[in-house]
Amino acid sequence: MKLWRGDSDSRNVRQLKMTVERAAGLLSNMTNSGNPLALAQQGFLSSIQQHVSPGWSHTHFLSFSKSKTVAEGFAIGHSGKSLHLSNEQRWDAAIVEIDLNGLSFISNYSVGMDHYSFMELGPQQSLIQLSLAWILGRRLMFQGRNPATRNILVVDVHQHLSHLQSQGTQVNPQALANAHRDQEVLILPLDPLPGVVGLTGLLDFGCATKIELYELV
Repeated sequence: MKLWRGDSDSRNVRQLKMTVERAAGLLSNMTNSGNPLALAQQGFLSSIQQHVSPGWSHTHFLSFSKSKTVAEGFAIGHSGKSLHLSNEQRWDAAIVEIDLNGLSFISNYSVGMDHYSFMELGPQQSLIQLSLAWILGRRLMFQGRNPATRNILVVDVHQHLSHLQSQGTQVNPQALANAHRDQEVLILPLDPLPGVVGLTGLLDFGCATKIELYELV
């Protein structure tokens, strides 16, 4: 199954341009003064529903869709513009593609909730046209170490919430409706933050198969 994430990060909350051009990965909103322990404190169900409806400004999750068209809509946002394929020198939005079939399936935690692993993108690998910033960014990440295995939790939101509802769990109907409309799949990086308690807010590009850069015109 393929997933797509469209993002323009117009307020620079997730530092999208920097993390793409320097090959760092994708940051979640948790990095914007979020609480790395919030997920454990609130619980998965509450956190998933808060992300989908009404929205969570410091969410641990990164939103993807099973529909590229939906992802393109999120990349455009409220700009009223359209997407035009661009290059690394000048771009406003990115669409990141992940093919789950290319990752290592680890286990199924619940209906619509699966654990996958993958290797970090190596210093010589690229998903966009090679640039000095990309090459230096990856080399700096791997100073003194080899690429490591990364872990993610993939949540098909509508499938998971529908299952919980069928089991008698009270589910936010708006979250369920939004997830169905957007064919939403949430990805949670499962690796710990170095030196502290909590999960990282960084999704390494090793899980991605393609990055498309666009101008908003």
